[in-house]
Amino acid sequence: MSHPVGLRHDPASVAHSMAKKREKSEMRKARNIPTASNSIRRYCLGCSGESALYVRDCRTVDCPLWIFRMGHEANENECKVAIINHLGEVTGHEAPPVAPKRQPRTKAIRARCLDCAGEGPSCVTSCRVPQCALWPYRMGRPPRIDDLTEGVAKHIKTDGGV
Repeated sequence: MSHPVGLRHDPASVAHSMAKKREKSEMRKARNIPTASNSIRRYCLGCSGESALYVRDCRTVDCPLWIFRMGHEANENECKVAIINHLGEVTGHEAPPVAPKRQPRTKAIRARCLDCAGEGPSCVTSCRVPQCALWPYRMGRPPRIDDLTEGVAKHIKTDGGV
């Protein structure tokens, strides 16, 4: 079957694909799977003792999540101010700390999970803390519904509860 010039897929397959995407989106909403931004925000709140003020004033610029801590990406001016403040706190530090790395939220979560696991990617894959706000995104990509269901079920079976 040949397609008209410029049309990659037939209309029926495009409609089917769109319907599947809507279905997955609805499943995520029904299962309360947060977005990567919401997961980072929840994680940062937990790290700072549930204080939005402490999250805003966080000076841990070397954390891969720092740039996204407010639920959106920090602008360049915020980054400069944080680095200057960080330098004021660090004594004997001649070179400025590295500016926060700009990367997708899911990759920043992966980097944080690698920091937390400490023993390499296999520890992140087999992470046994599904109640962590970052857990669904630990693989550096948006979670698949099936992966989440199987992963949480596996931890419930092996741990006797979440």
